[in-house]
Amino acid sequence: MPLSFYARAVESRHAPDTVYLFSLRTGGLIEADRDLVARIFAGKPDQDEAEILAANGILVADRDAEQRDLLDFFAQLDRHSPVLNLCVIINLRCNFACRYCFQGSLKQGERMDDAVIAQSAAFILDRLRRHDKKRLVLDFYGGEPLMTPEIIRAFATRLAPGIEAEDREFSFTLVSNGSLLTPELARELSGIGLAGVRITVDGPPEIHNHYRPYAGGGPTFDRIMDNIVAIADIVKVTLSGNYSRDNFRRFPELLDLLPGYGLGPDRVEVRFNPVLQTRDSFTLPEFAFGCASINEPWLPGATIFIRREMMKRGYRPPDIRPAPCMVEMADSLTLGPDGRLYKCISMVGHDKFAVGDVGHGLGDISVYRPRQWRRREQCRACGYLPLCFGGCRYLVYERRGNMDGVDCERGFLDHTLDEMIRIAAE
Repeated sequence: MPLSFYARAVESRHAPDTVYLFSLRTGGLIEADRDLVARIFAGKPDQDEAEILAANGILVADRDAEQRDLLDFFAQLDRHSPVLNLCVIINLRCNFACRYCFQGSLKQGERMDDAVIAQSAAFILDRLRRHDKKRLVLDFYGGEPLMTPEIIRAFATRLAPGIEAEDREFSFTLVSNGSLLTPELARELSGIGLAGVRITVDGPPEIHNHYRPYAGGGPTFDRIMDNIVAIADIVKVTLSGNYSRDNFRRFPELLDLLPGYGLGPDRVEVRFNPVLQTRDSFTLPEFAFGCASINEPWLPGATIFIRREMMKRGYRPPDIRPAPCMVEMADSLTLGPDGRLYKCISMVGHDKFAVGDVGHGLGDISVYRPRQWRRREQCRACGYLPLCFGGCRYLVYERRGNMDGVDCERGFLDHTLDEMIRIAAE
């Protein structure tokens, strides 16, 4: 069996005879000695070794067939996935005044009304049945979704009975600033389907309070942390922070604070990401320190630094694995508060990117230019394709005003992938 086109061999920095074999297609990671690696490249692993390597995607039956199959990755995913996933933006209200908010001036207090809720529930149930999906997962966003918890209750009330009667499953998650999620509310929402909440904490108090103050200007860090401590045993919490090129080195200070709150790796997950630099008509013009491309020169160093610091403290960084964009997946949609449908959460409010509504259904999505990567030879021939698939469409739009292109991640992965594999393995 030949070596996969998407396999990577990385030498350990700490064990001279050790090589890490990693599959970009499956996420499989094998620790091997140099003798085994030599036999793999010579095509002579023994049968037991070959079976283990094949199970992890390191060896394949046919490299050409493997590459052809990857071109149909999303078609296969659409056929076999049991999940219908929708991001539901239930309001454009917020009690924070975050300095980098990509919604910016779009937040005018709009909330989803009862008629849209009813139409949305009918649209979701119809799509669930027609596509014969076994699970429905809703991701509630705002604004701040917990400024209108009654809308979450209304969705659960309308959806759950029919789904359960048909022996399907229903759950939902929240993306929240965390200031309003009390233990009482967490218990109530967990009882009607809440499976997890992602709460944004942007580093240590000084940085967080600067970038994420209340709308009236007051600090928010202490309230958020008190709420996380109180709900961490009620619902799964992911603490999600957004860093810039000027402050990423201070994010480990937050990791050092968490154990003092009783929030060790056993109680919370941690995810740190670069804050996006957006320039569309909604953006707050005074913020200019974010990430406008994955290939910005500071980002590889920041990524490796953050991952190392997390591992030192026992907080596991995200796995290195394919992260499919919802633009590419038939059963992933975004629903705006007015009932319009989009294929990307960042495009809510951009009229030309609305591709239907819950009253009339999903229409033509070609404005999002799906499968751009499939039509480009440099993408089809790239060993990084399983991790990239053309990159972020929103960043393409930010630079070009349309989605005719890809946000190639080769430069970033050239500088980071081997070290990310080492961090994961060691």
